[in-house]
Amino acid sequence: MSKYDKDNGEKKLKKIVNVGWSIGNFCNAKCNHCYSWKSRKESKDMLTDTEIDIILEKLIAYGVETVNFGGNEPIFTHGADVSKTKLPYIVEKLYSHNIACGITTNGYTALYLYDNHPNIFHMINDWDFSLDAPCKEDHDLNRNASGAFDSVLRGLELCNQFNRPKSIVIAGMRSNLNVDILSKFLDIAKAYETELRINLLKPIEKHHYEMLPDARQVYNAFQYLFEETELVTLSEPILACQTGIEISGCPCGEYSFRIRSKQNSKVSITPCVYLELDGGDVLTQSIEEIVASKAFVEFCGRKNSIPKECRDLNCEYLESCRGGCTARSFLVNGNYESRDIYCPVADFEKDEKKLEGYSLKKTNDGLVRVHENYLCSWIGKPVKGRSN
Repeated sequence: MSKYDKDNGEKKLKKIVNVGWSIGNFCNAKCNHCYSWKSRKESKDMLTDTEIDIILEKLIAYGVETVNFGGNEPIFTHGADVSKTKLPYIVEKLYSHNIACGITTNGYTALYLYDNHPNIFHMINDWDFSLDAPCKEDHDLNRNASGAFDSVLRGLELCNQFNRPKSIVIAGMRSNLNVDILSKFLDIAKAYETELRINLLKPIEKHHYEMLPDARQVYNAFQYLFEETELVTLSEPILACQTGIEISGCPCGEYSFRIRSKQNSKVSITPCVYLELDGGDVLTQSIEEIVASKAFVEFCGRKNSIPKECRDLNCEYLESCRGGCTARSFLVNGNYESRDIYCPVADFEKDEKKLEGYSLKKTNDGLVRVHENYLCSWIGKPVKGRSN
């Protein structure tokens, strides 16, 4: 099945508006939960100036609205030699065409741009700083990078100094999705007046399964967060469907895709950052061809048809959840016909599992956020005055 919207009785392809782009293959950290190191380490390919322009021209012509840089530390577009970075050129080109740019960083990119390209620093629409733990020792250990925690705090301070939008982004893992840890994250978010974003860990590697939180932990964590924060946006289907947020399954492949780093002279596009699905080469194919490819059609077909396991349950959230996160389900179960491991009607005690009694509304502040409807995510803002 393909992905269509109805428009005056006619079928119309949905258009990708949010793009993620892994520009390079080097990172100055070695995170234990990293989802992209395996694909990056195999490649030494770097984009030429001509290839960068080809990609930029296609994104601009296609009409994307946001581009988020991540997957590696974004400033390292051309290996470990940061002096060769092409990131300032890319950001400036997109900015000149009113395309909002976001950067997910361990702090280094923000500090480098501020010191060396301050005009580019101010062009970034969203600064997203990755934290794995709310304390220096644990965060630096997980990142295998001394000073990583301090770099995040310095980046947040810079954003506050110049009134730049920012958030703290957390990979939701067994080690950090509990009330005690989350309360400390909220303390940091309050201190720096920033939003929190959580993407639940996806098990890309075998060792990730030991880091994966179980369903009870996930729901207990978000019940706490819903009580302590104001909702900004929510595109994680297994949560949104229970809280009154209007949603139609996973946004990946329909509203967003990821441009992968160059490998073997090719720059492929995948419908989801967590899956190595090759929709086509953006250097030689049009974006229209790629989003109509077999990889995209099959990926999106899962939520459009709804997995058989979900249909057989006659679930009350069938139309809104539509099987939950496609990537998580595929990575854990190995197929597109299985339900999400965090299924909202799985066999748990009701008071431990389901998010009863919540009727949430998104913040309507008019701000553009590159991670809205981009991945299966939650973004919230701590509410001042509430105790942690």
